[in-house]
Amino acid sequence: MRFRNTYLKITTCTFIVLVFLTSCKQESENTVKEPPKTPLKQINSGFKEEELFHKYIDDIDNNKDLTSGPTLKYLGDNEIHVSALVFFDSEKSIKKIISEEVRGEGSSEVCSYYFRGGGLFFHTSEKTEINDDSFVFSVTKVYLDSAENIVFACSKRHRDFDSLEFLEFQPIEKKNIDKSKILALVNQEGQFQTLFRGFSDFNGLKFLVVGTDDYTSTLEIDKNSSGDLAKLLKNPAGYMSKKLNLSFSNYTKDDKIEYQKLLRLKILED
Repeated sequence: MRFRNTYLKITTCTFIVLVFLTSCKQESENTVKEPPKTPLKQINSGFKEEELFHKYIDDIDNNKDLTSGPTLKYLGDNEIHVSALVFFDSEKSIKKIISEEVRGEGSSEVCSYYFRGGGLFFHTSEKTEINDDSFVFSVTKVYLDSAENIVFACSKRHRDFDSLEFLEFQPIEKKNIDKSKILALVNQEGQFQTLFRGFSDFNGLKFLVVGTDDYTSTLEIDKNSSGDLAKLLKNPAGYMSKKLNLSFSNYTKDDKIEYQKLLRLKILED
């Protein structure tokens, strides 16, 4: 099942992964730390419907009945780390996604997507960019109507992060929000498919590698990993590029690095 604009749900494959998980952390090996988040409600933008939108946002943020779980963490070209945390209700309908993209040179972007009635109604982006050997921080907010047309967009930007909090948001040009990449990440589709890429060994541990030519993800294998794993280990060449259905968990070792541990896998038939 794919995402539809009219009724946004987690696919069965993704839900099997998410039910095992409750939290998502940034890759510990990244040398540049994500700065604390800017208070997004401190806005004086002149947008009259802002209060109504933030009521919907607060309803989602304060909903303790939502379940959360991370996507797989992927590594792309130029040391780009991509991951997301998904919040969904008892009917598997997505209410919020928080994505993070961290690049090798130190820049990063954290985006939040809010959904109501199956459609995206609010999007925010917090960027840390490198310009002339210094950081530039920015926050952008976009409000959308029920047809996902942008009704208002605003932003603020500063080289000093502490000063950014006290700046007022200014209206900016309305640019469409492309949510196809984040939905592909959540659903393990397109460039984020979990295709079998082989095995790797590191520090005495064996890892399963899945992904595509664009992004790959590695999961630690141990004696408790089950399902069709034995088939892959016995004949890896015979299953190369086959789609896998994975369940996994995250844990942190003494080296303070967070690992993805493979719990179970199933080889999907063509």
